[in-house]
Amino acid sequence: MEIQGDERNSSGAIGLTTAPEELPMVVTGWTGASANSVLRLNFGSKDCEKLFKLESKSAQTQLTKAEQSELDGYECISVFLEFLRRGAQSHLAENVEADKTG
Repeated sequence: MEIQGDERNSSGAIGLTTAPEELPMVVTGWTGASANSVLRLNFGSKDCEKLFKLESKSAQTQLTKAEQSELDGYECISVFLEFLRRGAQSHLAENVEADKTG
């Protein structure tokens, strides 16, 4: 698997609502094993607990600057993981379709 920059969007921002053709990078070289591995990636239980606490506190607008920064970091990682998962799912779906037609 290889991640490459894509000149189509130079802002560097990746959002969950961004269409695949607008993403600032592409992932190539997927294998079945790499795609399946990416789909199993998740935060650990301590990170999930911390994230839940930060999100709850954020909903009440009680975050310190340090906590907001930490929450922002979790959100960036979450968006990046979602981007990778979409690529992995797409690769696996393409291989299923190829198997059906081939």
